[in-house]
Amino acid sequence: MERGHAVVIGGSIAGMCAARVLARSFARVTVVERDQLADFPEIRKGAPQGHHVHAMLAGGAQILEELFPGMDAELAEAGAPELLIGRDVGYLAAYGWAQPFEPAIPIRGASRPLIEQRVRRRVLATDRISVRSGCSVLGLLSPVGKRRVSGVTVAGPGGAEEPLEADLVVDASGRGSRAPAWLEAMGRSAPRETVVDAFVGYSTRIYEDVPPVTDGWKCVFLLWTPEVTRGGVLFPMEGGRWFVTIAGVARDYPPSDEEGFLAFARSLRGPHVTDAITRARPMTEIHATRSTANRWLHFERLADQPPGFVVMGDAACAFNPIYGQGMTVALSGAALLGDLLARDVPAERFPRAFQRALAGRLGPVWTMSTSADFQMPATQGERPLSTRAGHAYFNALLKLGSKDADVTRAVSRVLQLLDPPANLMRPGIAVRVLANALRA
Repeated sequence: MERGHAVVIGGSIAGMCAARVLARSFARVTVVERDQLADFPEIRKGAPQGHHVHAMLAGGAQILEELFPGMDAELAEAGAPELLIGRDVGYLAAYGWAQPFEPAIPIRGASRPLIEQRVRRRVLATDRISVRSGCSVLGLLSPVGKRRVSGVTVAGPGGAEEPLEADLVVDASGRGSRAPAWLEAMGRSAPRETVVDAFVGYSTRIYEDVPPVTDGWKCVFLLWTPEVTRGGVLFPMEGGRWFVTIAGVARDYPPSDEEGFLAFARSLRGPHVTDAITRARPMTEIHATRSTANRWLHFERLADQPPGFVVMGDAACAFNPIYGQGMTVALSGAALLGDLLARDVPAERFPRAFQRALAGRLGPVWTMSTSADFQMPATQGERPLSTRAGHAYFNALLKLGSKDADVTRAVSRVLQLLDPPANLMRPGIAVRVLANALRA
């Protein structure tokens, strides 16, 4: 059944992909975005994370290809290199380098601005979709005496306000979402928030003319451990350029000045990042961020969420970005939105059905992200009772993975959001993990 008009708040990957699926069910879709959008890759003011590494996980790349057939070939044509996890991506974890494995898992080395621009171009080529750029959403519309959302109030570039009516409003505005305040202004409840903060900070610079990477890798991740609070990443991107990121956890924040950046890199467990910094040519300034806490707004628990309004992407649940899960989870939410719309769930029940189904997808990823953060004693947040047992099992997995290719591949597929975490508890893996632990 075709519906009338949908409004999407936010024009990043979450918002654009939501617009893509909404256009299958609505006659018109309007995306409202605060930034002015260009038809070239750019780092937007509203998405400062574009300065940093953004790995589209393999699970997200599959969804992206389903939404936009041929997108991977498009990114390759734009110069984004293919990276094969298991063959040419090095992971130095707590127990040594992860074992190579086959078949390898392909991912694409692309910057967030490039991915955003290519997605945006595809979306705006759809007749039913239009964008109001340079506009801000001030609040939700709700008819007097009605219990539903009927649109949004928009302020244009000049500040003039106007109502924008809609049958469905999707908030995909990211970490800065004002959805809780908007609901309270309607006399509704704001969702409860769960926060887990490992106090991660990282600094990034883009380089060119990077020499061959030490040990022959095409990409390197030097991971922190409970004993070592520092890590680094070398990640190739389009145009023959490289992201070089240094990161610290438990408030061991890396500096953003030249001397401090290099000194921090020299303290890492491998020479890979230092080699790149000292021998390559910098293309950008050093950009730092500390906005990394996991934050989950539990819309799925609201008893009075109004019909006509749903929340997705980072506006609903934002993960520690160091794990690279955000874009993939946003794509999964967009795909879910399309699936539920195709089932013709009644409008009165749709928000609750969507938020509960979305929470079901968020839960396993949240557990992975926060469990990794809870490895660090300084992490703040409510620790589940199962955390200690989970850490013991996962550490045993990593220890075995340092010498067992099959285990490394299973772990990699889960971390790439291709397989559910429950796969790591399959008898074939669990028996090997426990046997290796007993031998140790």
